[in-house]
Amino acid sequence: MKTDVQRRLDALRADYVAKLPGQLHDIEFACGRLLAGELSADGIVALRYAVHRLAGSAGSFGLDGLSRHAREAEQWIEAILERPAMAAGSEGASLRKELAAMRAALPAKD
Repeated sequence: MKTDVQRRLDALRADYVAKLPGQLHDIEFACGRLLAGELSADGIVALRYAVHRLAGSAGSFGLDGLSRHAREAEQWIEAILERPAMAAGSEGASLRKELAAMRAALPAKD
Protein backbone atom coordinates (compact mmCIF):
# COMPACT_ATOMS: atom_id res chain seq x y z
CA MET A 1 0.00 0.00 0.00
CA LYS A 2 1.33 3.41 -0.96
CA THR A 3 1.69 6.09 1.64
CA ASP A 4 0.29 9.57 1.17
CA VAL A 5 3.82 10.86 0.61
CA GLN A 6 4.46 8.22 -2.09
CA ARG A 7 1.19 9.11 -3.84
CA ARG A 8 2.19 12.76 -3.84
CA LEU A 9 5.64 11.95 -5.21
CA ASP A 10 4.05 9.79 -7.90
CA ALA A 11 1.73 12.67 -8.83
CA LEU A 12 4.66 15.11 -9.01
CA ARG A 13 6.59 12.72 -11.24
CA ALA A 14 3.58 12.17 -13.51
CA ASP A 15 3.11 15.93 -13.84
CA TYR A 16 6.81 16.39 -14.58
CA VAL A 17 6.83 13.62 -17.20
CA ALA A 18 3.71 15.06 -18.86
CA LYS A 19 5.47 18.41 -19.35
CA LEU A 20 8.70 16.94 -20.75
CA PRO A 21 7.68 16.75 -24.43
CA GLY A 22 6.83 20.47 -24.46
CA GLN A 23 10.03 21.41 -22.67
CA LEU A 24 12.09 19.33 -25.06
CA HIS A 25 10.28 20.84 -28.05
CA ASP A 26 11.22 24.34 -26.83
CA ILE A 27 14.84 23.26 -26.35
CA GLU A 28 14.96 21.66 -29.80
CA PHE A 29 13.51 24.80 -31.38
CA ALA A 30 16.08 27.02 -29.65
CA CYS A 31 18.89 24.65 -30.64
CA GLY A 32 17.73 24.85 -34.24
CA ARG A 33 17.97 28.63 -34.05
CA LEU A 34 21.39 28.32 -32.40
CA LEU A 35 22.70 26.05 -35.16
CA ALA A 36 21.28 28.38 -37.82
CA GLY A 37 23.15 31.30 -36.23
CA GLU A 38 19.89 33.01 -35.27
CA LEU A 39 20.25 32.99 -31.48
CA SER A 40 21.82 35.90 -29.60
CA ALA A 41 24.44 35.39 -26.89
CA ASP A 42 21.73 36.01 -24.27
CA GLY A 43 19.54 33.45 -26.01
CA ILE A 44 22.34 30.91 -25.93
CA VAL A 45 22.84 31.52 -22.20
CA ALA A 46 19.09 31.05 -21.62
CA LEU A 47 19.15 27.85 -23.67
CA ARG A 48 22.12 26.51 -21.72
CA TYR A 49 20.30 27.25 -18.47
CA ALA A 50 17.11 25.50 -19.68
CA VAL A 51 19.11 22.41 -20.63
CA HIS A 52 20.99 22.55 -17.31
CA ARG A 53 17.68 22.66 -15.39
CA LEU A 54 16.33 19.76 -17.45
CA ALA A 55 19.45 17.69 -16.74
CA GLY A 56 19.13 18.26 -13.00
CA SER A 57 15.39 17.74 -12.72
CA ALA A 58 15.44 14.63 -14.91
CA GLY A 59 18.07 13.14 -12.62
CA SER A 60 15.99 14.01 -9.57
CA PHE A 61 13.05 12.10 -11.03
CA GLY A 62 15.16 9.05 -11.90
CA LEU A 63 15.34 9.70 -15.64
CA ASP A 64 19.06 9.03 -15.80
CA GLY A 65 19.36 8.64 -19.57
CA LEU A 66 17.60 11.93 -20.24
CA SER A 67 19.71 13.63 -17.58
CA ARG A 68 22.95 12.27 -19.03
CA HIS A 69 22.15 13.36 -22.59
CA ALA A 70 20.98 16.78 -21.41
CA ARG A 71 24.32 17.27 -19.63
CA GLU A 72 26.14 16.33 -22.83
CA ALA A 73 23.97 18.78 -24.80
CA GLU A 74 24.73 21.45 -22.22
CA GLN A 75 28.45 20.96 -22.77
CA TRP A 76 28.06 21.34 -26.55
CA ILE A 77 25.99 24.49 -26.04
CA GLU A 78 28.69 25.90 -23.76
CA ALA A 79 31.33 25.14 -26.41
CA ILE A 80 29.27 26.92 -29.07
CA LEU A 81 28.70 29.87 -26.72
CA GLU A 82 32.47 30.25 -26.36
CA ARG A 83 33.15 29.77 -30.08
CA PRO A 84 30.01 30.36 -32.21
CA ALA A 85 31.66 29.15 -35.41
CA MET A 86 31.66 25.66 -33.90
CA ALA A 87 27.91 25.37 -34.53
CA ALA A 88 28.54 24.71 -38.21
CA GLY A 89 30.99 21.88 -37.58
CA SER A 90 31.03 18.57 -35.81
CA GLU A 91 29.94 20.26 -32.59
CA GLY A 92 26.60 21.11 -34.18
CA ALA A 93 26.23 17.51 -35.32
CA SER A 94 27.07 16.30 -31.81
CA LEU A 95 24.45 18.62 -30.33
CA ARG A 96 21.84 17.26 -32.78
CA LYS A 97 22.81 13.72 -31.75
CA GLU A 98 22.30 14.53 -28.07
CA LEU A 99 18.92 16.15 -28.80
CA ALA A 100 17.81 12.98 -30.59
CA ALA A 101 19.05 10.89 -27.66
CA MET A 102 17.14 13.13 -25.25
CA ARG A 103 13.96 12.63 -27.30
CA ALA A 104 14.54 8.85 -27.32
CA ALA A 105 15.07 8.87 -23.54
CA LEU A 106 11.65 10.38 -22.81
CA PRO A 107 9.50 7.97 -20.79
CA ALA A 108 6.89 6.10 -22.81
CA LYS A 109 3.34 7.33 -22.39
CA ASP A 110 1.19 5.04 -20.33
